[in-house]
Amino acid sequence: MSKRNLINEIHSVKSRSFHNSRYDYMQRVFRIDGAIQDLEENNGRFKNELLRYIPISMVACFEAFFKSAIRDLVDFGSPFSDNVKKFNQAQNIKLDFDVLGAMQAKSLTIGELIAHILPFNNLQDVNSNITTLIGKDFISELKKFKKKSRFESENAFRSDFVDRAGEIFQSVDRVYKIRHIFCHESPTGYKVDYDEIIQDYQNCKAFLEQSNSLINEFLYPDAPETQTDMNILSGQRFEEKEVELEELISEIKSKSFEDEPMLDFNHDLFDECMDRWREYRESHANYKADVVRGGTIQPLIYAQDMFHTTNQKIKSLREEFELVLSKKRLYFFD
Repeated sequence: MSKRNLINEIHSVKSRSFHNSRYDYMQRVFRIDGAIQDLEENNGRFKNELLRYIPISMVACFEAFFKSAIRDLVDFGSPFSDNVKKFNQAQNIKLDFDVLGAMQAKSLTIGELIAHILPFNNLQDVNSNITTLIGKDFISELKKFKKKSRFESENAFRSDFVDRAGEIFQSVDRVYKIRHIFCHESPTGYKVDYDEIIQDYQNCKAFLEQSNSLINEFLYPDAPETQTDMNILSGQRFEEKEVELEELISEIKSKSFEDEPMLDFNHDLFDECMDRWREYRESHANYKADVVRGGTIQPLIYAQDMFHTTNQKIKSLREEFELVLSKKRLYFFD
């Protein structure tokens, strides 16, 4: 049997999705809604046959969504990334030099690799995988998640989910089983119950929405809910990162390079370099935000890009001037 090429597999999956995010996969639900509406309006002779598509597509949404969730949690960092070693113990994951090289080149993240390797064949797999990372039983957390929102519709949804949790998880489990039957058997004697499939589908949508809200709460507790609050917070995060950058630049410029002849430092050229980088940062943020020009989300996209570009610069400067900042000597002369 030939060896799996994990890098090609992951890149192929990413190439078939526009944004490769939890939100991207949740958009699939609206397409399924449209398919159901067409079924109800046309009510054709092949209605029952087409109904089989719904659980198959729903399970595809589950797998893509939760793989993306695993990636988000692992790549977020501590405390979730600290639990990755538990997967290694359970799954006997082995890394080769090609995979390690892809990580070093940043064409593949640890989160993407872990998510790609883990199984998502049923609700038990989903629960086990998420539970391992968050350190709490995922299904138990979903059953009691009723964080108050400023939106009454969200409060009503969470309250309904908690009240009907048992029914919802039964639907999710049943959809996984039905999908397996439809994909791997030819069940000519299997009766497709329209009302049951539609109800299971609605419950599966609720499962995805509740899961997304809970995962967001683990990643970004007390995150703002309105666009205005999101814009303000994003701007504040960038300003804090900008202060961190300026403090690092001041620290670098305050260091003495006299003892390191191989690290000659020209203050004027360094300042010019940083000025040109700031121009690039501004231009890049404007370019990214232009896709939503005039929308209320534009300040958010702009500030997020400024934040990420600044964060990348901080990391690169720390790597470039690691010896000076750590007070280590590169060369010693008698």
